[in-house]
Amino acid sequence: MNNKTINKHYVYGKYEDKLLDLMAEGNADFVQADKLIALGADVNASGDNNDENILSYIILEYRMNHRKNVGKKLYRIVEYFLEKGFDVNKNDGRYGSACLDALIFATFDPYTIDLAKLLFDAGARCFFYDDEYSYDALQEHFATESSFQRVCCDDEHLSNIFESVYQIFEAKKMGRDYRGIDWYGKAVGQHVCKVYVEDSHFDNFMCDLYYKKNKESLQFSDTIYMVLDEGVLIIEPNLVMWMDNKLPDKAVVDISDKFKGILGFKIEDITFKRNDFKIESIEYRNPTISLHLEKERKVELSLKYNIE
Repeated sequence: MNNKTINKHYVYGKYEDKLLDLMAEGNADFVQADKLIALGADVNASGDNNDENILSYIILEYRMNHRKNVGKKLYRIVEYFLEKGFDVNKNDGRYGSACLDALIFATFDPYTIDLAKLLFDAGARCFFYDDEYSYDALQEHFATESSFQRVCCDDEHLSNIFESVYQIFEAKKMGRDYRGIDWYGKAVGQHVCKVYVEDSHFDNFMCDLYYKKNKESLQFSDTIYMVLDEGVLIIEPNLVMWMDNKLPDKAVVDISDKFKGILGFKIEDITFKRNDFKIESIEYRNPTISLHLEKERKVELSLKYNIE
């Protein structure tokens, strides 16, 4: 057992701290965990700080214990705690919301999305619990982290992971099914069947199609919906994207004819690059998303600047 991960002054309790220590390492021994629970370890233990609990603390510990497949391991730990009676609604919902908030620091892979769904499925409520914060504050933490990863860390992949979690919060708030929301990587290996767009009179969203050594440039201003074999790849004008299992409940226009050069072809990879530039003292963020399709076809999406 790793003795470096927690305070050894029994913050949660004698057996609870041993359980925390056992789980937070990243290679949980569930047989040993069962023994600790049998001895009296409480999976709903809280320490001196009512804003956290033993499970939210374990989730936070993972930011100090990044290892291969860390998300998969953390998912099993959260699942285990729920199976053993962890109550997301304890303390007026603080337990569940503390775990959701801890996900921002927990694991930097698509399992962050699965963990949010797991906690929501268990009944977790996505709100902060003092007068300073509202429902939207916790959701906005994920939006802020998404922006931070994109702008400051130049990590478009991780930014879009947090964007997917943000969209799960949004669906939960609006009473829509959040279970079909997932990360953009689910689009890889699927064929482009149809393409829709939200209608607009402005053009500030560039889309270049490459096929059969041809290039065709299109311009849009609102969200593009690529219908795939299973689900829809959603790409917003600010170049954030995620998957959903269906089209939105809003007016969209079928523009599949404009994408006929790539229809029916499989997405093999999705990559990102940055071509930022500066004019005088102003720096412009200039990202590009590339959807690489079979038979040397490609969709390249970028921002359009109107610089005067």
